[in-house]
Amino acid sequence: MYTAIFGNKDVPKEFEKAEGIDYLIFTENPDLISKTFDVIVVPPLFKDPVRNSKIYKILQPRVFSNYQYSLWIDANISIARLDLNDLFGRYLEHHDIALHKHPERNCIYQEADACIQLEKDNPSIIKRQMKKYQSENYPVQNGLIESGIIFRRHSSTIAQINKKWWEEISRHSRRDQLSFNYVLSTLNKEFNPLNGCISHNSVPGFVLHRHKLSDFRNW
Repeated sequence: MYTAIFGNKDVPKEFEKAEGIDYLIFTENPDLISKTFDVIVVPPLFKDPVRNSKIYKILQPRVFSNYQYSLWIDANISIARLDLNDLFGRYLEHHDIALHKHPERNCIYQEADACIQLEKDNPSIIKRQMKKYQSENYPVQNGLIESGIIFRRHSSTIAQINKKWWEEISRHSRRDQLSFNYVLSTLNKEFNPLNGCISHNSVPGFVLHRHKLSDFRNW
C-alpha cells in the first residue's frame, strides 16, 4: 500500500498495519516521519506539488516490480482494521484495476465544468483537453471515476493503462478523473467498480480526512 505527500499538503495518517503488507510513502521532504509508512525521499520534478504526487499515483515506481498487487490511497485517507490481502483477492480476481465510480456525475465533460467552477486547474487547459476528446468523438455520459483508492494488479495491462493515463495528465489537466475513462475507452479496457463512495465516507474501513492544505493553484 502506498501514497505520496509533496508540498506539505498533508501529514501521514497513522493506523494499524495489516500483516504481510508493506506501506510506502513518497515525498520530497527528508524530515517527514511516519510510524505506519516507510518514507522514501525523492526529488520533485515539477513546481506543482499535485503533479509530483500524481507521478507516483499513476505511473507507480520501479520498486513495485517486486509486488503482485498494490493499493494507492490519497494521503488524506486512513484505514481502519482491514484484511487487505482479502481485498486484493476479492477486487482483483477478474480485473487488473478496481476503483470507485463518481457518486454525483457520470461524464468527464460535466466533471470538467465542475473542475473549472471549483478552480481545480487552469480552465484553458481543461477546455483544450475536452475539445480534443470531443474531436475524437468521445461520448458524453460514458462514465466517471473517483480515484482516491486504486487497487491494481501489476500486469502488462496495468503498465499500458498507467503509461497512457500519465501521458494524458502530462499533456493536459492534472485532474486524473478527466482522463481515466477516456484512456480505458481508447485501450478497450474495463475496471472493477468498488462499492461505496470515499468522498461521502461510505467505504467500510476507509476514512476520508480534510487536507492539511487545500489551495494548490500552481498553474
